[in-house]
Amino acid sequence: MWSTMLRPHHEDERTFDPSQSLRANNDVHTDSHATPISASTSHNGRKPVTLNPLKAYRPADPAKAHIVYDTPKNSAPWGWMVSTYLGTKSIGAGVMLVAALALALYGLHGSLNGAMNALFGIAAPIIGGLFISLTLVLLVADLKRPERALFLVTKANPTSWLVWGGYILGIFGLIEALWFGSAIFGLYGFLRVLLIPAALFGLAAAGYTAFLFGQAEGRDFWQSPLLLPILLVQAVLAGSAALGILTLFIHQASPIVTLLTITLLSAVVVHLLLVLMEVFGSHSNSHVATAAQYITGGPLRRIFTGLFLGVGCAVPIVLLIVALLVPIAQIPLVVIAGLVALIGLFAYEHCFVVAGQSVALS
Repeated sequence: MWSTMLRPHHEDERTFDPSQSLRANNDVHTDSHATPISASTSHNGRKPVTLNPLKAYRPADPAKAHIVYDTPKNSAPWGWMVSTYLGTKSIGAGVMLVAALALALYGLHGSLNGAMNALFGIAAPIIGGLFISLTLVLLVADLKRPERALFLVTKANPTSWLVWGGYILGIFGLIEALWFGSAIFGLYGFLRVLLIPAALFGLAAAGYTAFLFGQAEGRDFWQSPLLLPILLVQAVLAGSAALGILTLFIHQASPIVTLLTITLLSAVVVHLLLVLMEVFGSHSNSHVATAAQYITGGPLRRIFTGLFLGVGCAVPIVLLIVALLVPIAQIPLVVIAGLVALIGLFAYEHCFVVAGQSVALS
């Protein structure tokens, strides 16, 4: 029903606009308590006149109307667990994407050398498995009835991307376990077979959330066509940042570290450009513009400009450029850049989730 009333790409006089409310304070975070109208209520001192004696008179003047029912406005339904879930999922999916890319470019010609096997063969699936598991925990914990989480499998709704997301994450976790076992036991031929499935399910794990958010049709800010590419770039950013931090245990610069440096730098720059297009570009309707303003000039401004643009983008870009120019300092610079890039990623996820709920639904 709501999808026919909300037209985010064709705003005109027919568009349902919850911001035009009879409430004196139309704030998404305020409480509204309905006051029922008594059947004996008079209007301007006159005796109520009804066509149906069982129905109370309602004044025609909307300025004098009473709210008899309203939706709860206590808080946004999605909070820190959802924004954290986006970040943990990006790390879990991204480390396997980057590991598959690195092994396709440099490895799997016979056996892997010690550093490459330790980083991409063993560490990547461990980190990926841990963060995918944490993602599933957050996904279940955020449900209204967490104890019914098994219903996602036993009584699955095939039209829900929450269900499909659970399937994708489960299969992806199995691939990570097989990847880890192959690296431990030196089954590099089987590991070569896993490269394409790991990459495909890594992309699916990173990107399915765009379709999940898209099912929240009342939230226009989450309907952006840029959301899917942003999520995919975030996975590459998070994966290269996490693996870049682990280069601290590699004692000298190598092609592996250079690859991670270039990958992380490229991901941070592309992510920055996409986000700037998202929040500062043209918007399909006033609701999207209001949500973007909530990030750039509203309550989220300091998080966006300070933590995301400053700490999460400007700092790692400078550090990574210096790392490419000064190889002797490459590893410590990549480690620091990875840490601050992840801080910026989680900061933007928070802004995205909160701003999407800043416009009232009713």
